[in-house]
Amino acid sequence: MKQRFWFWKTDVPFKIKAFGWRLLANRLPTKDLLAIRGIPLSFDASLCSFCKIDSENRDRSFFSCSFVKNIWRDIAVWIGKEGLVEDESHSSFMEWHSFCISKKVLDKKVDIVWLAITWALWLSRNEVCFREEVWSFDNVVWNIKALMLVIALAYLFVKDNFVNEVVFLFRFFVASNIYGLDIG
Repeated sequence: MKQRFWFWKTDVPFKIKAFGWRLLANRLPTKDLLAIRGIPLSFDASLCSFCKIDSENRDRSFFSCSFVKNIWRDIAVWIGKEGLVEDESHSSFMEWHSFCISKKVLDKKVDIVWLAITWALWLSRNEVCFREEVWSFDNVVWNIKALMLVIALAYLFVKDNFVNEVVFLFRFFVASNIYGLDIG
């Protein structure tokens, strides 16, 4: 299916593109796939990192968990997207891809939103799983917005050798988040 590979031309770091491909192909080491591969997990450890109600799998962790759906809705409102949010990876990807196309987003920027949301959710899930961090809705949403801005700015300025300014902006956003500054 050619639609799976549209995001390869998106202006994001390669590791995020590779992550997106693994997500769509269901090749991320989610808890359900770890169990299938014979890696033992206790019942508590096999639960969704966000809601701790149902078992973790790809679609639950990224799309159908009630907490995750609220994150998708918050970002959708922020960028002006109306309507329901899909519960399944391929439908979600196509929905967001089509939305960005309808808004005449540049070809290499179309899938930044979907990739940024899923990447930030994966990083947050990993913080909970491996560092026993407590996740925060506001922090995840903020991180998604900052990531989208940094990616957009980085690829805008890379051609003009303004990478240092982008790194400065990223550090400013991170410092703002750490110190609780309200930057909008």
